[in-house]
Amino acid sequence: MEVLFQSPDIGQTIRLQCSPETLVRDLGVSIAQALRLKSVPILYTYLNERASSELGRSTLVEGDRVVLPDDLRVGWVRDNLRDPSLPIYFENIDVSKSELFELRTLRFRQSGYDVDKLQAKTVLIGGVGLLGGEIAANVATVGVGELRVVDSGFVDWSNIYRQPLFSRDDVYKRKVDAVHDRLVEMGGTTVRTLQLQVPSWRHPLDEAQTRRHVASLDGLLAECSLAIGTFDSFSARAVLQYLCLSRRIPYLIAALEPGFGQVTLYTESKETGCYCCGMPDPRHGTWYDGGACTLSPLDGQRIVAALATKLVLDWLGDTATKNNAFTYIGRSTEIQPTRTSQNPRCSLCGPHGVADSSEVDIARTLIDWLLHQD
Repeated sequence: MEVLFQSPDIGQTIRLQCSPETLVRDLGVSIAQALRLKSVPILYTYLNERASSELGRSTLVEGDRVVLPDDLRVGWVRDNLRDPSLPIYFENIDVSKSELFELRTLRFRQSGYDVDKLQAKTVLIGGVGLLGGEIAANVATVGVGELRVVDSGFVDWSNIYRQPLFSRDDVYKRKVDAVHDRLVEMGGTTVRTLQLQVPSWRHPLDEAQTRRHVASLDGLLAECSLAIGTFDSFSARAVLQYLCLSRRIPYLIAALEPGFGQVTLYTESKETGCYCCGMPDPRHGTWYDGGACTLSPLDGQRIVAALATKLVLDWLGDTATKNNAFTYIGRSTEIQPTRTSQNPRCSLCGPHGVADSSEVDIARTLIDWLLHQD
């Protein structure tokens, strides 16, 4: 049988010979090859009412306009056209990112996510490596409207096998640039990036540098709905926690070690405490300031990122549960939910902590508290 295909976007027409058993996915590949398109196009047409209703839960249907699922037979499509003379239309994904976004989020809408609400949210992610990259990909896929990405690193050869936002073409690029390109091409998400070394014990800066970097990070954090810290330096995460407390923004921490992982969402009310609760006052000595997430097995990476994504989306969707923290124990494949509470002796969020200080010089306070140097 001969099938007529038309593109309303670029004015092209093509006729292909195929069997009635040919699948839509194979037709898409044939069109891309014949027209030398950069990507396989979306195929759609106008079906009768019964067929449109039948496909309503598996694809995008607007009236009688139906985006064709890839496992449909072309013979079935032909037999169910609204009018036998209609062609099958094709649309290059590069032309319509809005439709790509609708296709991507369709199943999430059907499973209960309020994608329209998520589109109005802005999330900052500090560190887009093993965990941060996974979480960034997840929240962008579901439909969070704006992501603000902070990282100081560059893509290396080991990153491309475990960090989903990077490919071989990204090696030696700045991570923030590679993440920007990958997330923007998905459609539906605005991405702002900042290449920045967050002041920490592992990367000490002088006072002038600290002021500039803190001001840049604080400016990017403004008007965010939530921030996520996955830096590989504990003290860098503490810096971001301080800024979140000062702006009353909820802060999620995700961390991995070889045997377990931890995810905790600290609310802006301080009821759940903060990242520094239970840690010594840094003005009296530093903590161990490294991470070991790169030594984590794949199950830990995927599960902890999924738990972090759940907490983020629950919070942004106003469906947060009583638990604000999860621990994943790799040896027993066990997930333990808990709820944290404020430590009244915390040097950051406690009643006498620096976050309650009337000091308005944020950089000066951070230098005195976390970045104090003898």
